Amino acid sequence: MSARRRTCAVFLASLAAPAAAQFEESGGCCLWTFAGDQAVIPPGTCAGVTTDFTLSFQAITDADAGGVGNFANEPSPDAVAHVPTGGYGPPAGPFWINFSPPVSYVSLHYSSFSLPAMFEITAWDGPSATGNLIDVELGTVSGWLSFCEGDPTGLFCDWGQVRVDAPTSVIQSIAIENFFSDFVIDNVLVCENAPACPTAASVTDVGGPGLASHLRPYPPNTRPTLGNTGFGQVAGTPAACLSGSASGFTFRAVSATTGSLSVPGAACAVGSAADLLIGFPPLDVSGPVTWTGPGDFSVHVLPLPFDTALCGLTVYTQGLVVLANPVPYRYLLTNREDLVLGL
Repeated sequence: MSARRRTCAVFLASLAAPAAAQFEESGGCCLWTFAGDQAVIPPGTCAGVTTDFTLSFQAITDADAGGVGNFANEPSPDAVAHVPTGGYGPPAGPFWINFSPPVSYVSLHYSSFSLPAMFEITAWDGPSATGNLIDVELGTVSGWLSFCEGDPTGLFCDWGQVRVDAPTSVIQSIAIENFFSDFVIDNVLVCENAPACPTAASVTDVGGPGLASHLRPYPPNTRPTLGNTGFGQVAGTPAACLSGSASGFTFRAVSATTGSLSVPGAACAVGSAADLLIGFPPLDVSGPVTWTGPGDFSVHVLPLPFDTALCGLTVYTQGLVVLANPVPYRYLLTNREDLVLGL
């Protein structure tokens, strides 16, 4: 078996979402995914590093899973970290997370009520944001201004990612500040020595003849990061491909290889061919998921495992829109979306 086939076999075997836990370890890194509801997060040692979230942070569980959390599409199964405000308005910050021994890489996913650049993370070579400033990054996503929906409910519905790093293991703490509003964080990745792993990326709109239907990341700013069990894709077709109203359902296939096969009648234009751009047999197929017409979210979740053996693996995805109303049925292929798995 080739190295790529072995890696894809690991990917396939790991697709099931993991059970809730505070953290998990792979490749010398620790991924904090949190567990509990309105509970203080205790310090924990994972991958040789003790991480202390200080008393400001609490773990909360999504209301969809029986907790009090008002969030959706979270990167880990059901819980996030939150700083309670005791009412309306922003929590007073900044808030610290300490590491012992020092580390070289920290990233986290976040969702907030504020404008994108109002979320800030800084790295320091002393405890509790003291000493020398090592690195800083501003956020680029506002969780509530994005066009997204819940799972099935939740106001914090879109997620960005920020990261700080250093050439050597000198980061002893990070500070998080979100000016003017509330925020939640999830999938905090801590590496004493970060593995050689690319930045996760989605390449959308990989197309061929006749492909006007779409497959896109969901929520809008999600990326295929290792351990992102909430990574999703939305499939559908534009009104331009329809003659009047239409509805139906969608499928999404994941493959280890690309392909090129002309499929009669699968294009936007009635009776025209479109290209199947992934190889068969697929690694995974999801669906059918109900689709009620243009503008609807027909979401396919692809829970990505936290396994650094998958760093740099590219998998290829394509959707199929089945129009069941009006009859007769039509089958429309979407664009291909290529997923580069990484940090």
